[in-house]
Amino acid sequence: MTVQVAARVESSIKETAAKVAAEFGLDLSTAIKIFVTRIAKERRIPVDISKPIFSLNGDEFKSDTEYFKQIPEYWESIVAASKEPLEGLTSAKECGWNV
Repeated sequence: MTVQVAARVESSIKETAAKVAAEFGLDLSTAIKIFVTRIAKERRIPVDISKPIFSLNGDEFKSDTEYFKQIPEYWESIVAASKEPLEGLTSAKECGWNV
């Protein structure tokens, strides 16, 4: 059985996240499913969130990517995590996704 999960984010963040997901050939819904599946399977947040996130210029970054790139090694960990295969899962169907 699948359920719907909802989260509220600023529209500009959603738009940027959708563009980044598209660069990896994903829609935003699929990217979120991957993230949530990894949290459940690995029983951890699959990116390093131990470092405080802050903006040096308020919210004046030209993109979320630029915002995350200011944090040493943070963006690299996001990109690396997006490329790691899920152990034991070889297809979207096995993940229970209707894609």
